[in-house]
Amino acid sequence: MEPRPLDANEIAILLRVAGEFDEPIVHVLAAQVDKASVSGGLVTMLHIEVGPGAEAADLPDGPLDVRLYHKGGVVFVWIADGRLSALEHAWWSDDTPDGMPDAIDLARAP
Repeated sequence: MEPRPLDANEIAILLRVAGEFDEPIVHVLAAQVDKASVSGGLVTMLHIEVGPGAEAADLPDGPLDVRLYHKGGVVFVWIADGRLSALEHAWWSDDTPDGMPDAIDLARAP
């Protein structure tokens, strides 16, 4: 996959997750979103690369402890070395989704 900019929905999802954190993490993650692009992966597991100059967040590697649910599944955001590294969409049905759910349909609890 050729690197590409995040689309508006992906940005909205990432900012929604960032908004679940207190200062200063919320601003660090939001600034990373501004410098982020999709560098590979699948439509349900996007690899994210944050450009140079973005401050690292004081967060452990792995999925963030924020999950956003919708009727068909859940979205996770992954961190590596304090930077956004992946956006994952896990689903409940046998049918693989064709992309990320709409940000507007996501809620903090099922």
